Amino acid sequence: MSGTVQTALITGFTNSLTAMKISPFGTTTVATLFVGQQDGKLFKVNNAQSTSYSLVEITGSEFVGSISDIEFGETSSEIFVTMYNYGVKSV
Repeated sequence: MSGTVQTALITGFTNSLTAMKISPFGTTTVATLFVGQQDGKLFKVNNAQSTSYSLVEITGSEFVGSISDIEFGETSSEIFVTMYNYGVKSV
């Protein structure tokens, strides 16, 4: 097995992480990571492979509960997020 494994420490999250997904629309040198938290916040991490990443909160106005999954549609602007929580309408 050959290749190089890189590890990057990304800080700035405010709660436990419950879902992570790398965007399939990135390039071989630039990664975009989406991270969901237990408190329902969704973050986009631009340049996730680098120490000069940027962390942007993109939480929707109706996000209630913990984020359980992040999936993508046909374009980078189509993001599907599911959530779970007792007593809250869910998928």
